[in-house]
Amino acid sequence: MRSYVSSDQLVICLEGRLDSEHSAAVGDSIRQAVASHPGLPVCLDADKLEYISSSGLRILLALRKDLTVPIVLKNASPEVYHTLELTGFTSLMDVRQKLREVSLEGCRVLGRGAIGTVYRLDGDTVVKVFRGGEETLPVIAAEREQARDAFLWGVPTAIPFDTVKTSEGYGAIFELVDARSLGDMAAADPDSVPDIAKRYAAFLHGIHALKVDHGELPDARERFLGFIESVSFALDEETREKTRALLRAMPEDPHLLHGDAHWKNVMDSNGALMVIDMNTLCVGDPVFEFAGLYMTYMAFEQDDPGNTILFHGIDAETARSIFYCSLNNYLGDPGENALRTAGDRILVPGLLIYLYTLIFLGLDKENIRIPRAAERLKAAVLGADSLALREAD
Repeated sequence: MRSYVSSDQLVICLEGRLDSEHSAAVGDSIRQAVASHPGLPVCLDADKLEYISSSGLRILLALRKDLTVPIVLKNASPEVYHTLELTGFTSLMDVRQKLREVSLEGCRVLGRGAIGTVYRLDGDTVVKVFRGGEETLPVIAAEREQARDAFLWGVPTAIPFDTVKTSEGYGAIFELVDARSLGDMAAADPDSVPDIAKRYAAFLHGIHALKVDHGELPDARERFLGFIESVSFALDEETREKTRALLRAMPEDPHLLHGDAHWKNVMDSNGALMVIDMNTLCVGDPVFEFAGLYMTYMAFEQDDPGNTILFHGIDAETARSIFYCSLNNYLGDPGENALRTAGDRILVPGLLIYLYTLIFLGLDKENIRIPRAAERLKAAVLGADSLALREAD
């Protein structure tokens, strides 16, 4: 039995059959390896484990009871995983099934985001590949769970049905039949933006009308208050305190938000709209939804001309049209003054999340964009008296 240390954990490779003939010796070997590396989390790699009997299960159970460090069993074959699941071991320890490997060769890129890339696998399915290694697996699992929950709440979405391994990292596969993003539609025909925006705004209203029980999802206010802490070094005290006060003054709002509903994340599937990328789900006022839209189509382009061509295939005028047509339709064509007031309110969380994104993704190597964004946020905050786009029910 082979064992080694990787990424600050002890990896123990299980092989062959873990049955009455071999389990006692395997158990002794595992304990020797653990004793030689005290305090290290244990990872049992079952990639080459063909079979596990009740004797083998007892070895795992004893190990689970005796160890005080985290223990995970990964790469379980469908047969081994089924045995562990039937006997309840999947509730006793972290058990991960061996992932199917998928080739990306020849696959068309549908979109790239901050955390991953979406590829079209075939006519019916796409795969979202996350950047990073095994540390992304819990993120993928969380997104799959959120997508499932959102679907049950009534959100039109494509539910990931499999986690896979690719040459570029780990990903989630989901079905998306004959789908095209609104962003691609706008890029192909910029004149269609006003009509698309009407459908998009109505779709957002449907999502935002849904209410979620307290604690089911993060509160957008708390998320944005956390952004302040992350960017505090770039802001003066007055700006920090005024931004906190504006956020804390917002009423509690249990309505569902997607959290990153730019047009690349909204798909047209045979005339029906649906959203993808469910890892940003939260609750709160729609100002937080439009903050993300502002960052995508306004802040990046204003700070880095040509950005929307590079990442969205649209020019600055089309990007601006997407933002304002979406907002105007969402608010029900409220008139120029009301639209301007709404835009001013969106500016504060929009610039805050933009500043956070610059820092989080390391996009300001020359330390020019962060101070510039901080100054814009300061001006927006000092001129604001409220952020909410709607009153709480």
